Amino acid sequence: MTVWESKILAELAERFPRSAHAGGGRALKIRVSSSFPELDRRKPDEYESFLEAAESLERRGLVSLTWAGRTPGEELASLTLLDANALYAALGRASPAVSAEASRQAAREAARNSLRSVAAVAASGAFFSWLADNLSPKDLDPVSLEPLPTTIADASTLANALELVASGNKAAMLPRALSVELFSDSKRIERVLRALQGLLARAAANGVSLPPFELADRSFPETFVAGRLILAVSGGSVIENPGGLTLGLPFSTVASLERASLSSGGSGRVLGVENKESFFDLASRLSSGSLPFDALFYVGGHPNRAVQSIAKLFAESGWAIFHAGDLDPDGILILQELSDAAGIEVLPWMMDRATFDRYRASGRPLDAESHRRAALVRDDTRARSGLGDLLDAILENGVCVEQEIIGY
Repeated sequence: MTVWESKILAELAERFPRSAHAGGGRALKIRVSSSFPELDRRKPDEYESFLEAAESLERRGLVSLTWAGRTPGEELASLTLLDANALYAALGRASPAVSAEASRQAAREAARNSLRSVAAVAASGAFFSWLADNLSPKDLDPVSLEPLPTTIADASTLANALELVASGNKAAMLPRALSVELFSDSKRIERVLRALQGLLARAAANGVSLPPFELADRSFPETFVAGRLILAVSGGSVIENPGGLTLGLPFSTVASLERASLSSGGSGRVLGVENKESFFDLASRLSSGSLPFDALFYVGGHPNRAVQSIAKLFAESGWAIFHAGDLDPDGILILQELSDAAGIEVLPWMMDRATFDRYRASGRPLDAESHRRAALVRDDTRARSGLGDLLDAILENGVCVEQEIIGY
């Protein structure tokens, strides 16, 4: 296998698990310009080697090629994957489809184990049953293929232990001590929960009861909110903020909230802000009425559990949710993750091509990893309020714009 054949196959293998193709949808297509930013057409020998590799893979039935212009064989526009199983066989790697089925089987076994445990039946059984029905190749890490069957089996063991803690039938332990007791590995719980993080968020968004994994979480996620709000707490008490001050909320507090409303009553428009500097700048201007929003919450990058929970709280309380972040693939992915957590469409604010063009000269170069991250943006997100045009502009120019330099 040539160097370029290996690079092409590796790129396809990395993108396949999260593509529509992996879920039985349209075939995976990758653009040459965005998938191989290091490829330089000004170096004829290198470009010719790349074309020969692509044509070799086409002859083997792995891909089909789409050429730019009217003359095939000169400039390659894109490659479309034809045979996913052959792709992974050529790389000597396990197929995500096969791995996903093995992990689903492990989840089915975990659900059966939960049914045999009185303490775990309510939450753990529901989660692992959902996992057995919904885990797809798109949910697996493209390199490690996590969550592996062993990870799901260990998650079941952890869930059963934590259900006993939650019911008072087992003494609470520090997470690393519990990890040693269960797995003889002080960091195994951390790795298990990290591998399941996205699936837990999806399950929660679909109303599935979750095992009490928060009892073993070593992180302390938090967020900030600003605005004249009344936050209703389960049990009947409220947190009132008529002055619109900025409040810090740890996950344990957010998880206890039942509703968010304006001090004047009802719901409004809330903006999630990715970067802390921008959040506090906007929060200082909120009370003046110069922003088209009634409240703000701090996102701080890819949303942690506190941020996911506050987004869901606002959504369930009838608020319209918007997001402002970096103009780069990760900024768009963060909006996508907020939408998944909230269960409604989160709309972009000043995340569009016009804003990008205004600040492009002050941007920084896009790295190769950002090009790969762009492949994780789903079609439904690209179709939302011009985000597809923004992403295309970012990739075409090879530039991203950080939120802090945008004048709101």
